[in-house]
Amino acid sequence: MELPDTRRRLWEIALRDAAGVFASYITAPEYGLSSVGVMAAEIDPGSAFLHEIRKRLDLGRALAFSKQLPAVKVSSSYRHRIFYCQDRIDGQVHVPRLLIARAINPDAPIPVVRATRQPITPENLFISEAVNRSMAVCRRWPLPKRASDIGAEHQLAQSISSALRKFESRKPWSDLRFRPRPSFRSLCGSVRGRLKAGMIPTDPLSGLVALLDADTGSPAAFECAASVLALPLTENPDFEDRLFELLCLAWIIDAVRVRLSEVSIWPSNLKSADGRPVLEGRTASGKRLRVYYQTGLALPPPRWTYFPSERKLIGIIDILIELGEGENRSFVLVDAKNRRQSEGEVFYKMLGYQENFQIPVYNSIAIFPSEDGRTRIKVLCRDDHRIWMARLPLESGRQLVTTIVNAMLKTL
Repeated sequence: MELPDTRRRLWEIALRDAAGVFASYITAPEYGLSSVGVMAAEIDPGSAFLHEIRKRLDLGRALAFSKQLPAVKVSSSYRHRIFYCQDRIDGQVHVPRLLIARAINPDAPIPVVRATRQPITPENLFISEAVNRSMAVCRRWPLPKRASDIGAEHQLAQSISSALRKFESRKPWSDLRFRPRPSFRSLCGSVRGRLKAGMIPTDPLSGLVALLDADTGSPAAFECAASVLALPLTENPDFEDRLFELLCLAWIIDAVRVRLSEVSIWPSNLKSADGRPVLEGRTASGKRLRVYYQTGLALPPPRWTYFPSERKLIGIIDILIELGEGENRSFVLVDAKNRRQSEGEVFYKMLGYQENFQIPVYNSIAIFPSEDGRTRIKVLCRDDHRIWMARLPLESGRQLVTTIVNAMLKTL
């Protein structure tokens, strides 16, 4: 699956900046992906997030590795061994040994030197071990017994495993499978040294070493494999919109949590929260701050109703920041906009929220990904009310959202 550049960048930045939030949200029923197990809030949820992302990171590496296998060439070394010929000479005569042997026995066989081709080289052992490790990664995604539980990762793992088994069934890889070898890190170092010395061709070994030698827990690993991970997931536009919302949520959580103490996080409230927060903490002044996702239940009662049913016109806010308690609460409404909309349409939508909920000090922001890489921020104001519209480059979105959110919180 090929992704346009703007959408590919959205995936890459999201996988890097919103790994935990993204992993917590992935569910099988809606997008064909595997459910993600998340620890309870009182146990650090970051470890569960990291574990699930590592599994997908490893699967992404296995996919990238399997696609490079057709370009892998077998390298060889040559080993010289002594053989003894009786009826014919098959090899280069070893004259010193011949003279010694014939001096002892005139009928002694003729010693010859033969060069035998050996497939046991550092680069071949590196490829063989990489195949073993990738197969082990695929085994971590066994097909569930129930068809309804089969996600995209399970199917992808089966496809990768099939390609790896087909590759490993051919010689010399079938012979190398159980050969003793150094550690994988040592093999990576040996291959990297031989590449620098010009002893072996760079393609595709140079890229494979860079891909497979990264520490799975480091930011560099996410940078290395993010685009690979993006490909097998989905091309669903609705999911891309949700992904951008989760990316903005991750940026906002990063922006507010450094200002808080007594922080609690409930990743399960990303779905079916029923008005419960995703994050809660205390500011330096002692005020309670909460962050909600996809709910409007924390807002004041709506003023507008449908006629004639008199049903309230409720609002579902992408991300809602609530500061304070009781009658003294202040709010920041965040609308994440992955799709193109006119400025007037966005501003009037945000004004509609204020008209319906009558928030005393109204602060809201609409966040768009910038299509040309430039930052553009516009602010609509009336008295103490502020409506922000920000078009942000994805690469610097985290820093810019932190600046904007901090500026807005200072006014509350």
